[in-house]
Amino acid sequence: MNESGANENKNLPNGTTPLGNEWIAIQQKTFTNWINEHLSVSGKSIQNIETDFSDGVNLVALVECLQLKKIGKITEKPTKKIQKIQNVSIACKAITEDNVKLVNIGNEDIVNGNIKLILGLIWHLIMRYQISSRKTKAPPKKLMIEWFRTALPELEINNFTGDWNDGILLHALIDYLRPGTSPNWRELHSKNRVENCRTAMVLAKEHLNIPRVISPEDFASDALDELSAMTYLSYFVKSESPGYYATLNWICKQLRTTTITNLTTDWNDGYNLCAVVDSLGANVPGFPNLDRSQHEENCQKAIDGGISLGIEPVLTAKELSDPNVDHLGVMTYLSRFQNIKPKKADNEKLKIKAHFDNLLTGIQTAFQLHIEEKDVERSKTKIDIQGPHSKVDCEVTWKDKTIDCRFIPNDSGNYVLNVYYADSVINGCPIKFYVKADLSTIKILTQSGTCRVGSQNKIEVDASKLSEGSVTMEAKSPTGDIKQLECERDENICICMFQPKVIGIWQVHINVDGEEIANSPISFDVFDPQKVWLSCPERGIAGEVIVYTGTFKSVEVVDPGQILVTGEGIAKVKGCAVATDWKEITTSCYEFFYTPLQTGVYKIKVMWDDREVTGSPFQAKIIDRSRDHYIHLYWSDVPLDFSPVLGYCQGPELPIDHTKVVVSGKGLQQARATVPAEIKVDGKKAGPGIPKVLLKGVKCNPEVDVKPMKYDRYKCTYNAPFPGGYLLYVYWSDNLVPGSPYKLTVTTRGASNKVKVSGAGLKGGFVGQELRVVVDISEAGNGEISANCKGHLHGTRCDVIQQNDGLFTLRVFPTEASHHTLDILYDGEHVPGSPFNIPVGEPPDPRKVKVYGPGIEDGLLQTYESKFIVETYGAGAGQLAIHAFKVEMEREAKNDRTILCHYDPTEPGEYVINVKWSGYHVRGSPFRIKILESYEELEKITKKRNSVNIDRNSSESYSWREEI
Repeated sequence: MNESGANENKNLPNGTTPLGNEWIAIQQKTFTNWINEHLSVSGKSIQNIETDFSDGVNLVALVECLQLKKIGKITEKPTKKIQKIQNVSIACKAITEDNVKLVNIGNEDIVNGNIKLILGLIWHLIMRYQISSRKTKAPPKKLMIEWFRTALPELEINNFTGDWNDGILLHALIDYLRPGTSPNWRELHSKNRVENCRTAMVLAKEHLNIPRVISPEDFASDALDELSAMTYLSYFVKSESPGYYATLNWICKQLRTTTITNLTTDWNDGYNLCAVVDSLGANVPGFPNLDRSQHEENCQKAIDGGISLGIEPVLTAKELSDPNVDHLGVMTYLSRFQNIKPKKADNEKLKIKAHFDNLLTGIQTAFQLHIEEKDVERSKTKIDIQGPHSKVDCEVTWKDKTIDCRFIPNDSGNYVLNVYYADSVINGCPIKFYVKADLSTIKILTQSGTCRVGSQNKIEVDASKLSEGSVTMEAKSPTGDIKQLECERDENICICMFQPKVIGIWQVHINVDGEEIANSPISFDVFDPQKVWLSCPERGIAGEVIVYTGTFKSVEVVDPGQILVTGEGIAKVKGCAVATDWKEITTSCYEFFYTPLQTGVYKIKVMWDDREVTGSPFQAKIIDRSRDHYIHLYWSDVPLDFSPVLGYCQGPELPIDHTKVVVSGKGLQQARATVPAEIKVDGKKAGPGIPKVLLKGVKCNPEVDVKPMKYDRYKCTYNAPFPGGYLLYVYWSDNLVPGSPYKLTVTTRGASNKVKVSGAGLKGGFVGQELRVVVDISEAGNGEISANCKGHLHGTRCDVIQQNDGLFTLRVFPTEASHHTLDILYDGEHVPGSPFNIPVGEPPDPRKVKVYGPGIEDGLLQTYESKFIVETYGAGAGQLAIHAFKVEMEREAKNDRTILCHYDPTEPGEYVINVKWSGYHVRGSPFRIKILESYEELEKITKKRNSVNIDRNSSESYSWREEI
């Protein structure tokens, strides 16, 4: 056999000889896993590659799975050697007929279990059916390395052994195929090679469905051989693999098409390959009008165009046009184009950067051209600026990466800028812009002054420097009216006639194309000699001096004292005069107010200089508040925001009995300094009335805030600034209620900074669990505890329960899984640590905890793998506890939900492992593991449980466990 795993000195990392025969064991395990991956569809599997092919049954099943067809009738249970040889012969014949050349291996070699020759046979199958379907001039190994290099250009890849051992290349490849899967691969350390390989293979399986045909330990081993590594890595580049579709997706994106569906037959006629080369700026003769029947000719045109871009071909034109072309060659060749920067078209080789806003005539203007390609030639660059009347000269200065351009527009009007390269207008052109006249050159010849009403006044403007645009004028009267004036141009002078008809200050605004020029507007003080007017306030105030000029007949003087208010509402009520008062709001606005003491319609007369003002007399309807009604409004059983609405209804007068007023509340006997205290005044049974509450102390008389509630009830709040004794007076309709004044004592407020908060509830919990927090105010003095707890979406029930000796218990009942905020206040101030952040998670669910691995299964003491994994994803908040002999637990990260557990059994016997989640057994717990000393005991127990035979001669029987 020419190429096989039998050659011990071939396919070794960095050309070195592996330590002992470790590479054979790695290759044997890898090929075994690859075989089982394909046999899984037939329901078969092998354990020992050396013996399980000896009867030919499994070998025939493998070939049928690879060729997707039946290859012949075999003896299912051969007992004689000749039957086994016949089965193997059927498989080998089907392999050779499918263009797989077998050298130096016979049927008896397989029947006799020649491990090295069998490994060579399996490698030929991997090459033919997974890596490359047919031979090309470029070996598959070279093509695979070339594709990986183009996919990962920033990394060095020279082989399939030492370059991949540390797992970093594997992480980078996975992140390339599925961006964001391993974004921090550049930060991985090469010393953590096994862990890097393990996490990469987990990601590859989870996100790319790459089977783990090799263990992380073997992949990171110095004894790794190229054939094992290529077997695993071929899953990334085989037909319809992640790498296959990554290349195909790049092609579709580059050509903006979805009609290309494969990397074989879609490329036979050469058209798509020509399209790729053309999209990168290379010249393809005749494209896109190609004769698609000339396959080989079109492929050669594309190859020649690729060479002009620096891309050497992998396949010949004849091979590309072959319908049976291998995908790996096409895939590798196309990947070379991915890192080519497209050549820019002629109209993209220069990029213009210009800002042509508010340009003025006679002022130099500049713009810049950015050179996008190195091969830009001066002789092919042309700048054309067309002005309103003629072409404008442009000064050009060439630099390394830019071209500075400057020009001076002499005429106002519209301009057009075009930049050409190789007779093509560059992107962004033409640019149209407008140049305004320099208004500073336009002079107003007429100065501001005075004029008479009705006189004709000439306004002149020198517009000799204005080549384009028009001069307009408008006059603004003293009342704000605007009038357009007619202008005439006499050579370089614009003339306008202005005739004012109203006295006062007139302003004339002069504009050019809607923009006002300098020194505009000019003003005219228009007078009428037939009239004299006052230059003084229209009104004066009694007792103040009025300054005026001119002649006049009278000045209106304002005296607020002359305003009189009369009416029923301010007449005598029950023999008593109603007090009326007023105050000044502004210099021209006054507010009058009075207090009606009975219901009825009040007529209010407002007099000015002994005459009624407009609208007088005014009528005010006074009703009794005691006859109030509350109207509750609902929409679909939900109260509206402004509900209830207060309504009033006139009725018979109710008797007033202040003795039936009820005063209650904590603030009636005691309070704390600077802490708001509250009392309630209930006058429902006392008849119509309004309360008046006064608080009097030795040092001060604090104000009492009275706010009405429903049904003649009032809430009264006061805040005493100093400790001491106070008297609280409560009146109802000016009558002192019984028991008033009340004597109350104001003490010093509590010290919130001395409150202590503790308890397990501050550490958090889960939904449905009661969280308890203890608040100790024993050292804080007199005060009141209040608490409030909120989750992310809504509030949470929080009960405050007083215990004894200054201790309170807060009981919190969270209903949502989120961080909760607990506010604890003492006399309205946050206590130390408040607000508290309390994490609340989902309730623990031990049913969702998974435990698996060889460490919870029976085994042999001398080869026992004592590792097992506990996964707590979806199990909610909880604590993992493992009760057994000494078991060590590890996590990759602090909050990782996967825990790796292992222990060291030192003697045979039955081991019991209890795995609990928040105190409850998980599924399968307790686990009872029997560790035995001999195969006979293990086989006996295993047969008893599930009738499975144990192969004593296979050292790989439990090799899959190493992957954990």
